Amino acid sequence: MRRDEAPEELRPIGLARSIRTAFAAYVDEVVLFLVLNVALVIAVAALGGLVAVVPVALLLAPLLALPTAVLCRLAVAAARGGTPRWPMVGEELLRRAGRKLAIAAAQLVLLGLALLNLSLAGEIGGVPGILSLVVSGYVAIGTSVYALALWPVVCDPRRDASIAQQLRLALAVVVLRPLQLAVLGLLAVLALVASVQLIAPALFLPSIVVLAVADYVVNVADRLREVEP
Repeated sequence: MRRDEAPEELRPIGLARSIRTAFAAYVDEVVLFLVLNVALVIAVAALGGLVAVVPVALLLAPLLALPTAVLCRLAVAAARGGTPRWPMVGEELLRRAGRKLAIAAAQLVLLGLALLNLSLAGEIGGVPGILSLVVSGYVAIGTSVYALALWPVVCDPRRDASIAQQLRLALAVVVLRPLQLAVLGLLAVLALVASVQLIAPALFLPSIVVLAVADYVVNVADRLREVEP
């Protein structure tokens, strides 16, 4: 068993503790996380520039799930008391790549449809417009919160089960801790806005948010279902 995947005694669950742990983990491996953050920013900027020229290139957006999954894999290692390592980068890029792309595509379609309906709710008007607004809002929030719980499960090699099992475990985490995940989702949105507007936050906020989310989700998931040795 590798050190970075070794189980440890279950720690107390708390958002504040997970956020503190995220900052500590980032500082411990600052070069690794900084390089990955820069790579992710470049990938997002390249895709954005390509979409501006060729709008159909938006279909390539699920590819961003692969570098994001690498960050999540390193965060899972840190959540279990291990050490994020460079070899994990290549391992996670190749591991279950098709599954990750499919999950990302499904989530982006759901989120895109929800946002589109939200934008059209005013034009629909009346009761149908209000219903469309409410339903679309819940779908957008639900999809985002569920994604926070799902990706640490998908990127955890010790939970490399069927997609159905991973989906059920992530759903159980959401049902058990919906408010906490919603708070983490809000922090993720704020970090995204800050990273888009300014370059400096983009160098550390993505990793810190992913580290905090993974730490929280892994601890909750490990209480729901034991990992295999």
